[in-house]
Amino acid sequence: MAGIKLYLRSVQAELLLLRRRVSYWIILAVYAVTGMLFSYVFPYLIYRDAIGGPEAAARIALAILLPENLVRYSLTGFPFYAGIMVFIVGVLAVGSEYNWGTFTNTLVQRASRSRIMLSKLTALAIALLPFVAINYILGAGFSAGIAMIESAPITWPPLWDIARALALSWYILLLWATFGAFLAVLSRGTALAIGLGIFYALVVEGVIALFGRQIDALLFISRIFLRTAGYSIVTSLGAMVAGEGGPGAFEGPFITPARAAVTMAAYITLFSAYVVFTVNRRDVN
Repeated sequence: MAGIKLYLRSVQAELLLLRRRVSYWIILAVYAVTGMLFSYVFPYLIYRDAIGGPEAAARIALAILLPENLVRYSLTGFPFYAGIMVFIVGVLAVGSEYNWGTFTNTLVQRASRSRIMLSKLTALAIALLPFVAINYILGAGFSAGIAMIESAPITWPPLWDIARALALSWYILLLWATFGAFLAVLSRGTALAIGLGIFYALVVEGVIALFGRQIDALLFISRIFLRTAGYSIVTSLGAMVAGEGGPGAFEGPFITPARAAVTMAAYITLFSAYVVFTVNRRDVN
């Protein structure tokens, strides 16, 4: 019991540290604003401009933005866009300790390195909840507003689908956040970790997936990418992912949702174990 109490106190301390970091709130605010702009405001303006063109295309453009598609539509942003945002949170949550030179003081004040890092990872997992909540709350508000403007029926997805979507969204963000923590410990800082992560997400995954269509060996590699697992698991709730353009566009390959869930669990475990084991064994200076 004493060990559990110490662990919970350590988690509370890490949560307090995260709450006091301006960078966390800036990232959350940027994610909320840009997410709604890209997901609802700009697409709705495009729909308004499309009125007078092909009627079927306009109807489809509007239908995607309505409340009935809240789950299917919102899920599409988590495997890449939201993932990159919380990846940065994960890097800063752990890597800033190296930049500021505060790891040594923390380790002197608390006995167990393993408990410290487990507390950091637990606090990081909890800190992802606002990213999930704000996406669906704002998405629900924007979709309902568009429905009222267009005099369209407001029909919400089943509660069970919403609950599953919330869980899947958090699970995907946990994958990217632990990836950020992993790179932060690997590079002992934040700048290189963020650079490597963005390079991996934008360049490595995209290029290998592109050439994987012609090269079988690369196709196999692309099936174990983080983004592949994320996009594949959201298809279990009918997320609309195929054919989306722009940075991070994903057109496959897809794996089964069950395999995606196992792949993500393996990565989360691997990244977390590396963080705990490395800090426990390595000189942090």
